[in-house]
Amino acid sequence: MKERRESVTAMIQAGTAEIHKNNPQYGPVGTPPDQIPEEIRPQYMAARNAVRDRLRPQINQAIIDAVRGII
Repeated sequence: MKERRESVTAMIQAGTAEIHKNNPQYGPVGTPPDQIPEEIRPQYMAARNAVRDRLRPQINQAIIDAVRGII
């Protein structure tokens, strides 16, 4: 069993890549949050949460589509 659909993971990864592209102070994509300087980590986490909030409708639809595919 997978935790989430691959399409959802891809959406979140694309959003995270966009954050890193627009904010080089966060380091390259894949930098663990604990390796981001403590003084900017809250802004990074807020940006990640904003991406998830922005993508929430698409994420929910992907989950609905997956459930419909099972039924």
